[in-house]
This record gives sequence, structure tokens and C-alpha cells, in this order.
Amino acid sequence: MTPLDQCTSTCVQMIFQCLSFQSKLIFGRCSKRLMHERDTRYSWKHSNTPPLTIRSDNTANVQGFAKCCKIFKTCVPISLILASSYIPSSFQDACLLEIATKFNSPVLYIREFRFIDQKMDILLTKIRTTIQVLNFEGTIHSDIQCKKISEACLQSSVLRSLTWEYSDYTEQCFFELISRGQLTEVDFMGAHDKNISFESFSRLCDAIRKGRCLTKFHCYQFLLGDEKSSILLETLTLCDKLEDLDISLNKMGDVSMSQICELKHLQYLNISGNRFTDISMEAISQMISRPGNKLRKLNMTCCDDITDNGMSTLIDSMESSNCVLSVIEMYMVDEAMANPGTMERLLQVASSKGIRIDV
Repeated sequence: MTPLDQCTSTCVQMIFQCLSFQSKLIFGRCSKRLMHERDTRYSWKHSNTPPLTIRSDNTANVQGFAKCCKIFKTCVPISLILASSYIPSSFQDACLLEIATKFNSPVLYIREFRFIDQKMDILLTKIRTTIQVLNFEGTIHSDIQCKKISEACLQSSVLRSLTWEYSDYTEQCFFELISRGQLTEVDFMGAHDKNISFESFSRLCDAIRKGRCLTKFHCYQFLLGDEKSSILLETLTLCDKLEDLDISLNKMGDVSMSQICELKHLQYLNISGNRFTDISMEAISQMISRPGNKLRKLNMTCCDDITDNGMSTLIDSMESSNCVLSVIEMYMVDEAMANPGTMERLLQVASSKGIRIDV
């Protein structure tokens, strides 16, 4: 373990003794010292300090966790991530209760949990008063729970980032907070068996037009198609601070790409799982070689219609002095990677420009 100041070191020792199981514990702030280790599992932009992450491979000790919470009463973590894959189901409920009562972190990730109704009231209070960044990715709620959480979010004046699966109960929460201009970061995923209706889609676009404050917009797995996508992208041009866009798995085609490239402040773009072809690669290439462009990360995974020609066009633009890309993700782009010569050139250019290629 990297040496820390005395206060932090004492906390770490006490925590490992309390938990009494193999764990990795990461916290954001202790006295005036910052954390010694960053959890690379999560992309973290909300703070310069990494989150508190609690993981368990064995049977957890509830009493031990309660003691940990008391220890951290004066060592408040900047942010907290709970993932059910690391915490046994028998432990999750008590874990949530302790966190809700003891922690005042403005950033809370609760991943893949099942909520128990009796334990939600305190957590709902935190959502209304404290939480600024809330992530419910993969968490299962009943309809009643969804309604209660939505009401708590709508009563909050501090919530600015929300990640939640789209449903009849969550859509009103998203739309209202977006239209207020309160949410700057939106991340919602379409359900496999329920995609957004045209009526709801129109309400979403109306909310964006009213709010115009989005810096991050993730709207994936909605199978929008070109007609809805065109309307959405035209609406997003009103958000002049939009930096992070994920429109993966939306059945978009080349018609949509020209509109995406009009978003001049994009730094992160995920177009994976769509129907883009070499025509779209030409548009992206023009964008990343344009003076003043800011695009740093491009994800084009599973864009199966891109060929060697499209990849060659992209490589040409990467050589431009205006290109500021640092990461390109291109898993399962088989046609584009079929030519060994093109791939060799891609890696050479990427190496010379300091661009990481994930394939």
C-alpha cells in the first residue's frame, strides 16, 4: 500500500480489520490527504479524487461495515460506488441503510441492487437534499419504488447528473429535470422490450429545447432510426456546451452523421452498434481535422458497414495537426480491419500521435 498520512493509514487498517473479508476499498478524502489509488474500472470525471469502492469476494460482515461508516464520519468520501457483483445479497440491504444514514457524499453509484421498501426512506431523503450525481445502472426497482425515487429527484434542487433505465415512471422525471435546466448530465438506456414512443420522444426534444444546459447526453439502445435521430440531433445543437454524446444502438445511418459533426464542442463520441458506412467516416474525418475541434475519444465498435476505404480516410485525418484524438475504440469492426496493411498504418500513425487504439 502506498504510504499515506497517519490519519489515512489508521483508517485503512481499521477498515480491513472491521470488514474481515478480502476487499479493495478506495476512498476520496481523509483529512487533507487525497486517495492513493484510482479504480480504473470506472471513468471518473466528477472529481479529481477517485470514488470509494467496496468489493467483496467472500461473506461480508455487516457489523464491520457499520464500524467503517463510523470511522468515515470525519473522513467523508467524495463519492461512493456500490456494486452488487461485489457485495453478497444478504449484505446489500444493511449496506445501503448504513450508507444512507452515515454518508453525505454528493456522488452515489448504486449498481445492480435490489431495493427493499422498508430501507428506502433515508436514501430518498439523501436524494432530495444531498446527492448531485446519482447512478442506478442495472438496479432493479418495483413500479412503486420508481415512483418514489422519481418524486425525490423532482424535489431535489442539487441533482445535476442522473443515470437510470428508461420507463414510464422515469421518463417524466428525466423530462422535467431537463426542461428546468437542472440536469446537465443525462444517461438513460432503452429497455429491450420497450422503446420510446413518438409522443414521449417529442416531449424529450421539447425538454431539451427548454433546458439547453446538457453537457453529457447518453441515449442508447432506443433503436431510434434516422427519422427520430435527425430530430434529436437537430435539437441537441441548441446545447452549446454538449461535450459527451452516446447514441449507440439506435439504428442510425449516414444521414445522422452529418448532424453529429455539427456539434462543435464534442470531446467524447460513441456511435457504436449503428449503421454507419464509409460515408460517415468521411464526415468524421473532416470533423477531427477541422481547426478547433475537441474530439478526444471515439467509439465505433460494431459498426460493421465500415470498410477498408473508410478506415483509410480516418487514418489520413488522424495525421492532421488539428487532430486531438487520444482514444479510438473499434472492437468487432471486421471489414475495416481486414487489410493488414491498413491496420499496420493505423497503428503507426496512432503511435506517432499518441493515440490509443482499442481493438
